[in-house]
Parts: sequence; structure tokens; C-alpha cells
Amino acid sequence: MTLINQQIVTHWVDRTLNAPNPTAVGREWQRLGCYVFRRIPGVSLLARNIFDPTGTREFDIAFQNLSARQDFGFIDYSFLVECKALNRRVSSPQVDWFKAKLREFGTRDGIMFSRLGLAGDENAWTGAYDVVRMARRDGYKILSINLDEVQHCATSSELIGLCRRKWLRLHLLRR
Repeated sequence: MTLINQQIVTHWVDRTLNAPNPTAVGREWQRLGCYVFRRIPGVSLLARNIFDPTGTREFDIAFQNLSARQDFGFIDYSFLVECKALNRRVSSPQVDWFKAKLREFGTRDGIMFSRLGLAGDENAWTGAYDVVRMARRDGYKILSINLDEVQHCATSSELIGLCRRKWLRLHLLRR
């Protein structure tokens, strides 16, 4: 179990909110994403801001996952994190674009890390959650983790538990 220092989380949130332009906002939010997900034992940073061969798709963060099965091992060996520091919820087209990135890079698991979560109703699978549901049917697992959820995780074990609950809910989806 590794601590998630909420003072560090607050530091990166403040830097994000006070960044001078959209590029800087994205950079600071990515740094927070790197901090948070590297707290998970066995997870390490592979790359940031890498473009596909055509130069049309960029992924924010790629991680390697060597966690034990009982820890974060339910997530694939490699996974992408899309960082969205928007002042609104992440839209359906943005989630669909992320699914396309997962497909392009040959990865099945991804995390949409955003300030406010996804648009729509998580329980009714509407809006962006419907895109997540449809991605699941295609074999992709996209988890949505938002800032409020991260701020309620004091340890990596709590973050793993949060991700596991979301993964199981998605995995057991029968619609």
C-alpha cells in the first residue's frame, strides 16, 4: 500500500487551474495523472504525449502494469490514460475518440481521467457511458476516474479498489 499524498494532488490541481493556456493545462493535468497512477505498486510510466505513425492521434500517458493479480492485475499489461481537465463533463465523441486511440495502439484497457467525469447517467448507461458500454461489447474496457474520486483515495489500495469496482461493473455488464 502506497500513500496518495493529497497535498501533492492539490498542488497539481492548483497548477492546472492556474495554467496560462490550454497546452499548459493539459501538461499539468497529465502530471497529476502520472503521480496518481504511479502510486499503484507495479505500475510504471512508459511514455507521454506520443503520436501514432500518421501523426493524427496522440495518447496522453501510457503505463506498464506488472501488478500482481490481487492488486491491479485485472488491468492489462499496458494501458492508456486520457487526461481531460475540462470545465465540463467528457462528451460521448471524446470517449469514442479515446476508444479509437486504444484500437490504434493495440491496447484494450484505458482510463479516462477527468475533472468532472463523463456526460450522462452512469447507472442508466446514457450519454458518454453508452459509448463505454458499446466499447465493452467491442472488447475494450474504459474506466472513468474523476478528481473527486481521486481526492477520496488516501492509498493506492483505495484507488485499486475504486478501479476494480468500476472494472467489475463494466465486465459484468449484460446489456
